[in-house]
Amino acid sequence: MIFAKIDEIFDKYGDDRIHEFYLCDSVWKPLSIVALYVLFVKKIGPWFMKDRQPYNVRNFVIVFDIIQIVANFYMTYKISTNYFTSDSWFCSDVDYSNHGIGRTQFLIVYWYYLLKISDILDTVFFILKKNNRQISHLHIYHHSLMIIFAWMGLKFVGGGQTLSIGFANTFVHGVMYSYYLLTAINVRYKRNKAMKKFVTQIQIGQFVVLLTLGLFHLIQPCKFPRTLLILGICHVSYLLYLFSKFYYYEYIKTKKT
Repeated sequence: MIFAKIDEIFDKYGDDRIHEFYLCDSVWKPLSIVALYVLFVKKIGPWFMKDRQPYNVRNFVIVFDIIQIVANFYMTYKISTNYFTSDSWFCSDVDYSNHGIGRTQFLIVYWYYLLKISDILDTVFFILKKNNRQISHLHIYHHSLMIIFAWMGLKFVGGGQTLSIGFANTFVHGVMYSYYLLTAINVRYKRNKAMKKFVTQIQIGQFVVLLTLGLFHLIQPCKFPRTLLILGICHVSYLLYLFSKFYYYEYIKTKKT
């Protein structure tokens, strides 16, 4: 069967530790999650809400945001205590052992993968609130590809240098969900353009840092799969373009107008 054959190819070069976990033991698990997500966002969600009034999900959003804040900042802390203690922050090899620091770092990447899956719930809340304006190409692409890349990191490079990406991303998401929580508690924060602008700025800053690190690894003899590195650079470059474009139209062009 073709599905099994593709999994066999991935298994040949991937990390066997991934088979311990149901949601990621096959490449078809993240692909199925992304496919269902896009189908819900594009078809099922709008069809379900077509003749319904927006749901009041404010309390669910507040609880979700609190969980995301705690989870992301906790992940930032865990990465800082299990990565930045290594000899090299810029060229840290993956420890593929199933004990000690190797096991700990692998589990951190696995938790990060689960966080990226949980992120798609905010789109579900947008649909239930009929707040479709916020479901842009940037929004859908960002959530979908982050799940795929998180799985690829877990499958091939579950630890070492990969944690630097998680450190930047979890910190930024912790700040982002803190802002979301404030807007859910008090709508006046949603009208505070300076806060919203700051959140976008740190997201763009994150991509600049990650892109710089990626280019650094291209010219340095780090033991990081070159194919994954190039794919990651392309992904981050496109995200930087999308977020910069959003920033320009939302804050610069609008201000001029």
